[in-house]
Amino acid sequence: MTQTEKSITTPDNILKISRQFVTEYFKTVSQEDQEWIKECIKQHTEKSGQVKYFAGFRSDFAKKFFPELVGAKKAKVTVSLLDELNAIDSAAKDE
Repeated sequence: MTQTEKSITTPDNILKISRQFVTEYFKTVSQEDQEWIKECIKQHTEKSGQVKYFAGFRSDFAKKFFPELVGAKKAKVTVSLLDELNAIDSAAKDE
């Protein structure tokens, strides 16, 4: 975590954005950003329920305030089944 000019510790990954962090961050932002945070929580609560809203909210919160924590998802490289079988066949023939 790094220290911001607002004297709160900035998380170095999304999972370190906790309710406590959001509460402290809320105190340091503009009225407009405070309204955005409250509206985002409201939308996620209505969508996912009081218990399960936080993960979705945290994701949107990070995208807005800490976009550097939201890395582009890497494309998953998968080998086709045929390529895998051909590799096994080639290895067996080389023995």
